[in-house]
Amino acid sequence: MEVRNINSLLFWRQDADGVKTGYTRRAGGCLVSSARRGERGYIVVVLGSESRFHDSDALLTWAFESFAMRRVLAPGAQMHGVAIRHGVRDTVRVTPAEALELLLPVDQVLPGWEFRQEVRSAPVRAGTEVGTFNVRYRGVDYKVPGIAAEAVDLTWWRRMVAWPDGALLLLSAGALAASSGYLVHCLSRSRQARDQRST
Repeated sequence: MEVRNINSLLFWRQDADGVKTGYTRRAGGCLVSSARRGERGYIVVVLGSESRFHDSDALLTWAFESFAMRRVLAPGAQMHGVAIRHGVRDTVRVTPAEALELLLPVDQVLPGWEFRQEVRSAPVRAGTEVGTFNVRYRGVDYKVPGIAAEAVDLTWWRRMVAWPDGALLLLSAGALAASSGYLVHCLSRSRQARDQRST
């Protein structure tokens, strides 16, 4: 048994992969066609066309030439400085943790982004999530974690008072001060007693 396919696009285009021809007296020549290049594909619907294959071919070509997956955010490409408290530096550089790619017109300016900070105090380790990069495009919000590109340690004073190490350090310092005070007191009394004996 021989099966014939009258979808000419399957023979004209290497990227064409379907879909369905059709005709009725009221709708005329119809074609649902699709094509795929890599991870990107388009579906075109043509109704009432006198040249449905040529019209579909032209629309698919236009779609592939006019739109592309474009990188809006990329790790290391966007470095955003945010304020940080109690650190050896006042700011930490933040970068997207992963790339964000959107299907956009090839001649369109990339959509902008804003950063929402969540971590505001040191210490911050490199790679720690600090906030979120937000991109809004055509009413849809895209969120990408923002990570610290560098470490910011606590200032020496904050390190000294941080729990539990700082508390132990302060207790040790207090104990040392108390024992030093007691030693000075004992030496002072010893000196007084020696002075009284010598007189």
